[in-house]
Amino acid sequence: MGLVSRIVPPSEAAALAQRQAQKLAAKPIGSLIETKRLMKLGQVEVVAQRMVQEAQSFGRMLAEPAAREAFTAFMEKRKPDFAKI
Repeated sequence: MGLVSRIVPPSEAAALAQRQAQKLAAKPIGSLIETKRLMKLGQVEVVAQRMVQEAQSFGRMLAEPAAREAFTAFMEKRKPDFAKI
């Protein structure tokens, strides 16, 4: 499924998990909730159905303030700040 992106020694696992959690915490909560919802649908769903759902979600989320902040930050060459959204 591609869920493993890195293997680290046990002594480094906690620090890596903390860094990854901080990265997730900086993202817009709506995007994280939607991603989790889509992931929980299970493997029974047909790939074509999932693609339709993702396209609908993506289109809807493009109109949200978080997308506007992400695109503005990219154009301004700065890190996005989702805390004010």
